[in-house]
Amino acid sequence: MSLQCAVKGTLATVLPMSDRARAPMPRFRPGSRAKVRVTGSRGNRAHRGRGDRGQALVEFALILPLFLYLVMCIIEFMFVFNGINGLNYATRNAALIAAEAGNQGGADCAVLRQIETDVTAPMDPKMIQSVQVFRSDRVGDPYVGQAQVYTRSGSTNCSIDGAAFTVPYTITTSGYDPTLRCNQVKGCLGLGRSELDTIGVRIDYMYNPHVPMMLPFLGLILTIQGNQYILTRSNVMRMEPVL
Repeated sequence: MSLQCAVKGTLATVLPMSDRARAPMPRFRPGSRAKVRVTGSRGNRAHRGRGDRGQALVEFALILPLFLYLVMCIIEFMFVFNGINGLNYATRNAALIAAEAGNQGGADCAVLRQIETDVTAPMDPKMIQSVQVFRSDRVGDPYVGQAQVYTRSGSTNCSIDGAAFTVPYTITTSGYDPTLRCNQVKGCLGLGRSELDTIGVRIDYMYNPHVPMMLPFLGLILTIQGNQYILTRSNVMRMEPVL
């Protein structure tokens, strides 16, 4: 059974549901190719997974050199920071020894021996370039020409309180001999001073960089002398008075 409907002056035949269900389905012609497109979620996930893995590999290859460089910079900074702390510790102890020794003859030998004891691994005492024992003002600025300068080469025989020993230093400049140091409360009229001296110790240490790429940045922290990087630290203390 069918119905005819008029739509804008034309007749259209409408088949009932039972007749439409029996209507023949379209068939592929022999020799034709069927195009099948996979639109399911499984195919999309497989394609997207391969793309994500490739993208992650490229990002890792780009980030890895920068990450390794940052790690090496941190390690280099740790060595520099350790050197700064080590020299601060050594110069503070050396200045204390110099202040307590006063104008004794072996005062500088005691200072140099203390420095050799305090400069330890990972630092190397052999990298010490020079040690200065100097007279300074109250704010720590050294007086010009008033310093004993020792380089770490050769050897010097010393004797303190009957104990003989040798330090691996040689004096190169003599401008502040222990006999020229004032440790009297009322000053030293013979030296033209009305108060106690303030004495300081300075160490110049040659630092060997571990990361060549850090060289441009090390110039902001260290002193550059030719091809050498010098780490310099000093401490001053007031002379222990003799009453």
